[in-house]
Amino acid sequence: MIQDFLANLRYYPAKRTARGFWYRSPFQGEGGDHHPSFQVLENGKGYYDWSTGSKGNIIDLAMALIGVRDVREALRFISEAMKEHMSVMPDSTRQINHVNENVVWEDVVIEPLHSGSLCSYLYRRGISWDTAKKYCAEIRCYLRGRNTEYYYVGFENRSGGFELRNPFFKGAMAPKDISILGSISNSKCLVFEGFMDFLSAVDMGWYLPDQMSAVVLNSTSLISRAIKELVHADKVVCFLDGDDSGRNATKLICSTIPFAIDSSFLFTQQGFKDVNDLRKSKMLMNNIFNKELNKNH
Repeated sequence: MIQDFLANLRYYPAKRTARGFWYRSPFQGEGGDHHPSFQVLENGKGYYDWSTGSKGNIIDLAMALIGVRDVREALRFISEAMKEHMSVMPDSTRQINHVNENVVWEDVVIEPLHSGSLCSYLYRRGISWDTAKKYCAEIRCYLRGRNTEYYYVGFENRSGGFELRNPFFKGAMAPKDISILGSISNSKCLVFEGFMDFLSAVDMGWYLPDQMSAVVLNSTSLISRAIKELVHADKVVCFLDGDDSGRNATKLICSTIPFAIDSSFLFTQQGFKDVNDLRKSKMLMNNIFNKELNKNH
């Protein structure tokens, strides 16, 4: 049933009425649906998303969530989701947004991305599976003293540490450092605050690996490390967040490096905080457009 499928993806009904179960839309991204608009029929065999117009059975839902039209891929995704349950950090550590030196990771396994739950999470962040598999890994590990295996999307930094993300956790595995993609020397180098912004730029065609390099700060506190590398580029283009820390980091880069420019206006002038927010909005609009186009044909 669709309810079980959604539960294994960590979606739970916000309310139940005579018309079925109501969820916050999985197509709206994190925090994007403040009022439940995703309806699952009482019998669990059909759904309708009032926010996007998406509807169908469990296979249609799986195809929509991961952005494919291949029924076999959808069935594979459903199978993985139904047999695995996302392990997450307990409430006491869910808000970590930096390296916690007291956390001891054990039995760490680094492997290619394959988890259906992580695939769904990345899709909701606007990241294609092909891009994620190219630049990220799947990290599975235990915490000392706990018997639960946790797993995350991992983005490696230049020192061998990883930024870690899943729907319920934002943190890092030491050592913490910046990430460098390509050769900075004598290149056009794009600068991002977080790796979701970088992946979004890849999917939108902003970052072309054969023509430029990129630096991901992984934290604005690492800005000095980035500047030491960026001075070797021919041109530096900043896409840092539109909040205070992002603006301050951008000002520091542009005041230190004369050939650096601030391109954050590409998303801030449209009302978005960062590149990933822009990407999610574009993906949502494309989904709505495609639904309307299909209805007219």
